[in-house]
Amino acid sequence: MKLLIVGTVVAVAMGMVVGCALIDEANNTSHMKALFAKANNGDAKAQRELGEIYYNGNGVEKNYTNAVIWFRKAAEQGNVIAQRRLGYCYELGNGVSADCTNAVKWYRMAAEQGDATAQCNLGACYEEGYGISKDYKNAVIWYRKAAEQGDAIAQGNLGFCYYNGQGIARDYEEAVKWYQKAAKQGNAIAQCNLGLCYDTGNGITKDHEEAVHWLHKSAAQRYAPAQHLLMQMTLLNPDK
Repeated sequence: MKLLIVGTVVAVAMGMVVGCALIDEANNTSHMKALFAKANNGDAKAQRELGEIYYNGNGVEKNYTNAVIWFRKAAEQGNVIAQRRLGYCYELGNGVSADCTNAVKWYRMAAEQGDATAQCNLGACYEEGYGISKDYKNAVIWYRKAAEQGDAIAQGNLGFCYYNGQGIARDYEEAVKWYQKAAKQGNAIAQCNLGLCYDTGNGITKDHEEAVHWLHKSAAQRYAPAQHLLMQMTLLNPDK
């Protein structure tokens, strides 16, 4: 059970602003002028930062259209974060018409430069057939690239692929290995799946206490399937 939604993956990826200065009111004008000067001179980092500022409304009114303009300028110069951001904008239709093909295009460009979040997003696109033909083997390839860089979502997704034999031979022990890596980073879905592995004994020695431990961690993050499973376990095993 993974319950992966592509939009959720990229929304998480977009949620963190990397390297974007938070601008207080007193410094807003001078900082923006300096950024605009650099950006208009072709500085890709400044262009990407302007995109972040407009996207998140840091010190200026939020404006997705302007964000896309600056993300695109930086992305076309090869700025990997801007490429990923632009892919996200195309997926959600923020500042540009939603276009799954273009979302995949920009995710791929960032992924091929080694960006772990973009690699995970591209894997999800292959898995869900979003903007590209569904291809579980390619999903596994990209999930692995991201997982090996420590991306928790990719680690959980790779575990799911191993558990279900999706795009790769079924291997419960490998599934548990990747669930553990993601769960230890706080990924609620992986924590739930790891709890299920302990409960069933698939890929690891059956252990009721460990199952409950990981399900509680997942449920504490308000992950509904884990909450439901804990309720079921309580009803079935009232003395444990």
